[in-house]
Amino acid sequence: MKELTNEKLQNRDFGDNLKNMSKACLSSYSLLPEIIKSIDSLVVAKASATVFLPELSDIEKYGEEIISLSNKKIALINLKVLMDESLNGLSDNSIRLISARFIDGLRLDTCLKLFNLSERSFYRKVTKALDTFSHIFFKKLMKRDEVSSVVFEGSICDTLKKIDEFQTKNGISSKNKTFICEFIARQIGKV
Repeated sequence: MKELTNEKLQNRDFGDNLKNMSKACLSSYSLLPEIIKSIDSLVVAKASATVFLPELSDIEKYGEEIISLSNKKIALINLKVLMDESLNGLSDNSIRLISARFIDGLRLDTCLKLFNLSERSFYRKVTKALDTFSHIFFKKLMKRDEVSSVVFEGSICDTLKKIDEFQTKNGISSKNKTFICEFIARQIGKV
């Protein structure tokens, strides 16, 4: 994995991609524990299914799938830890802004009322907080090869973006949260 330099962070296209990836990660932040539980369920189901497999080669195949799912689960746990560490590097106000807008997914009008800010001021402050978060987050991420390789080279990045898109379009109620997390875990399992 190439080292993330200040020069790359200042490159506009690269910076926009980092910002979009940061938004996707933050939007999926509250779902990560549920996704991890769903992956655990998949692992248990695959392990239970091996009891009924007649061929050793089938058992080995399932074993490889279980190991792959477990590695992805570990990467998601580490991703959440890195996001926590990165959020802790921000000011309290920046954390509140990012949490309200991306993690909690509050609508713009709700955020404006909550923070008593004009739309322009709100966007300016959120953009500054997101830039700072992105800078901290991706420097930490690049130092953790086992996490960055799974996030960038696998389809976890695409999955996080799909979560972000779904939440933006529909929102996630507590009713369908578990169902969506199970679907996402299956998508991760296909990689």
